[in-house]
Amino acid sequence: MKYLLALDQGTTSSRAILFSLEGRPVAMAQREFRQLYPRPGWVEHDPLEIWESQLGVAQEVLRQAGVETREVVALASPGGPAGPTWPGRPWRGWPSRCWTWCGPWRGRRGFP
Repeated sequence: MKYLLALDQGTTSSRAILFSLEGRPVAMAQREFRQLYPRPGWVEHDPLEIWESQLGVAQEVLRQAGVETREVVALASPGGPAGPTWPGRPWRGWPSRCWTWCGPWRGRRGFP
């Protein structure tokens, strides 16, 4: 069979849903990641932890459904300024660490 894998990156968790090509949900997994508060009004995320949570939920839905990666023919991943990693972060080579933490929309750091 063939499947569509949808990845969703939320403010507090990563989610994956595996769909049949007819649009029926086959499996779903969700994993929260840490919210870091280094100062009052600041919120940060560890980008590597976000990556690991996305990878983990993708692997989990495939395991739940007994699906092999070669059966996934399409990947959907919404993105944009609402996502916690916007506008992206510089990496020091892969799979090294990101140079900075991610500042999600909930942080007040940029406000006077």
